[in-house]
Amino acid sequence: MLCEMCGKEMPFLRSVKVDETLLNLCPDCAKFGEEVQRPQPRSEPQAPRPAPAPRRTGERDVFERMVNVLVEDYPKRIQKARGRMGLNQEDLGKRINERKSIIQKLESGDIRPDNKLIKKLEKSLDITLTESMEAPKQTSRTMPSRGMTLADLIQMKK
Repeated sequence: MLCEMCGKEMPFLRSVKVDETLLNLCPDCAKFGEEVQRPQPRSEPQAPRPAPAPRRTGERDVFERMVNVLVEDYPKRIQKARGRMGLNQEDLGKRINERKSIIQKLESGDIRPDNKLIKKLEKSLDITLTESMEAPKQTSRTMPSRGMTLADLIQMKK
C-alpha cells in the first residue's frame, strides 16, 4: 500500500487525521496528525467476494514498452523535405500555422518540436521525425510510477 503523503510503499498504513482530512499514512508521516481508530466491522454475514483475477506473470508484450523518440537529424529532414516541395520557410510556416522564426529555429536545431508540432510537420512534409524505441526495463532502482527520464533515454541510446 502507498502512503498518501510521501508515496512510500508500506505493508501497513495508519489512519490519521491531518487538518480535518483523513489519510492513510506510513508510521513516519503519521506524526504529522492525530491517529484515528477505524470503526470495527460489524459481525454481520457478508456475501462472499469473488476471487481476484489471476495476475499475469512473465514478460509483457514488447509493444507495451515501445516509445516514440525524436530522431537526431530532424533539422536536416525538415530542411530537405521543405526544399523538395519547393517551399521557403515562410511558406511552410503558413502551411502549418507557425511563425517563420519557429521554422528557422527548427532547421538550425535550436529548438526541439513538441508532439503537436511533430505531427503537423510530418503530415505537411510527408516525412517521419520519430522512431520507435524500446523503453528500458524496470530495475530495482527505478520506480514504475515515475515514467521515463532523460537518464533512461541516454542509457537507451548507448
